[in-house]
Amino acid sequence: MLVIVAGLVLLWLIARFVWLARGPLPSDARRYALHKAGLPPVAVAHIARGRPQAIILCHGLLKCMRDVRLLRLTRSLLEQWDVYLYDQPGHGASGGEASVDIPAVARIVTSLAQDARASGYQRVAAVGVSLGAAAAIHAAAQGAPVDAVVSISSPVSARWMRSSMWIPVLLRLLLRSLGTRLPRHLRITGWPLEVAADLSPCALLVVHCGRDTLVPLAASQALYEAARPPRAWLLDAHALHGTPNSVHAQIIEWLAHPASGGEPYCPSPRP
Repeated sequence: MLVIVAGLVLLWLIARFVWLARGPLPSDARRYALHKAGLPPVAVAHIARGRPQAIILCHGLLKCMRDVRLLRLTRSLLEQWDVYLYDQPGHGASGGEASVDIPAVARIVTSLAQDARASGYQRVAAVGVSLGAAAAIHAAAQGAPVDAVVSISSPVSARWMRSSMWIPVLLRLLLRSLGTRLPRHLRITGWPLEVAADLSPCALLVVHCGRDTLVPLAASQALYEAARPPRAWLLDAHALHGTPNSVHAQIIEWLAHPASGGEPYCPSPRP
């Protein structure tokens, strides 16, 4: 029994300090709560350094805006962009329970994009990871005022991923202790493949992680093919799900390219 308990504690520690490791936000981040009808209060951090353009950075399921991998990407983006980060509902400092109702989560991206425009930013883009990528795609397809979307390891359709799952009580309690509040039942609605064709004229960069065990190459290729130009493809052959750490420079280079006019920049060969 003692061995089992020790093993469970070890697994929790690995999950908390490796897989779900967190770090501090930049000291100049301004934190506030976004209130949107029909959604719980959403914790937001705005890092404003006087840039004329802003990025909305959207994390994935079970993560939060203080995820160390997301903060690594944030530091790279801050070289040229101001950045908005937020905790998805049911994650971190946001209220409510986690949701994979992608159109509902996309409303947060839309609201932040509208706020960024109202604040005077000349260009606004969304960079999403996993669930966050799906939300960014859906928001842009529904008319959110963003010029470009970077999709990293986005779920694509029910063909490649389960759309419904029941979460056991013990797993829900474990994840709650790690910072995510899940409902008993998760059901994905609003798959990105259904709306990808509606993105244009918003530019789309599909980033696929070569060692992704959740989103297969065929799924990312299907998302790319479903989108209309301007679109681009980027492969990080050795990256795990949602962690294309070696291609941050290429992502930033693509974001700097105009979203309209001429052939879209393609950081790596098309699929």
